[in-house]
Amino acid sequence: VMSVFPRGALPAATTITATMQLNGPAGQATRIDFDFQPSMSFGKPVQLVLASSYLAGSGPYVLWYLNPNTGAWEKLDEQTPTGSLAVVFLLDHYSQYGVSR
Repeated sequence: VMSVFPRGALPAATTITATMQLNGPAGQATRIDFDFQPSMSFGKPVQLVLASSYLAGSGPYVLWYLNPNTGAWEKLDEQTPTGSLAVVFLLDHYSQYGVSR
């Protein structure tokens, strides 16, 4: 898992902390949750990149956002892996996300 920051995404040098948690053992997990801190908006979209084999199962990878106002998970995007190519989601801000399969 990695994030790719294009030039101009951040207004200044920033330290970002990412806490990640799988819902099962590596190779068997079907969901990973991310808590990126500090929460912030980006000047340009940032890529969240996952290997197509990172989560167990088949079917699309689904990106979820935890809405802090409602406490509910909201579906943002869905990507179907193609072979061994990475799955890429574009984020306009950092906060709490989940990716499931």
